[in-house]
Amino acid sequence: AAITGKRPGNKEHRGDLKTPEGLYFATGKLTGPRLPNKYGNLAFMLDFPNVFDKKMQKTGSGIWIHSTNNPDRLKAAFDTEGCVALSNPDIAELEKYIIPFQTPVVITQEMTTATDEKELEIPRRLSLEMIEAWRKSWEDSDFNSYQSFYSKNFLTLGKKKSRWVDFKKNLSKIHRGEMQIYISQPKILAFEDQLLAVFNQEYHSPGKHDVGQKFLYLQWEGDRYRIIAEKWYPTPSPAI
Repeated sequence: AAITGKRPGNKEHRGDLKTPEGLYFATGKLTGPRLPNKYGNLAFMLDFPNVFDKKMQKTGSGIWIHSTNNPDRLKAAFDTEGCVALSNPDIAELEKYIIPFQTPVVITQEMTTATDEKELEIPRRLSLEMIEAWRKSWEDSDFNSYQSFYSKNFLTLGKKKSRWVDFKKNLSKIHRGEMQIYISQPKILAFEDQLLAVFNQEYHSPGKHDVGQKFLYLQWEGDRYRIIAEKWYPTPSPAI
């Protein structure tokens, strides 16, 4: 059993005692003496507010999936300040499956199943085609094409679309346009009208090589999916 915020409904702002609904990732976990007693044995921190939440001007922080040392709390369906709470044994079982920044966490009032495979296949195909064309335009320094994959509402690292494209153009000049970008098969995740692509990315250019995980946040705009934000998390180098 799991319990959620004291007030039902999708979280809108800080202090409303609601649990957010959407597609999230654990950013880390807390256990042992670092974890206050009321959170039980273990807590996973979630990336609320995510890109989609910020776009909808939602506010708040500190949304966790955590356990409780008081089993009586689980008798009420709504008893947290916005977190999701489980029993200590249940979260210990859940821990086996959650990998930070890799395992999606979907919080929703009701799970539904698609009855027509095309409902899933068409957006998946379109998004995969878009991602490959985006990768190729970046690798080829074709910035006329590259900028077409970004939403007019794009924002990442404080940069709107035009500044982001200029930033990439300058990097291309520094690296003499000699870039190779390799990506793994993207994992496409959807929640209502939200679409997220996650994949491993390897970047090569003169004097630079990095590997990490890329998150592309997509929305349908005009005739295709376009990128409204992107995040990249470097893969730590192995110890020597």
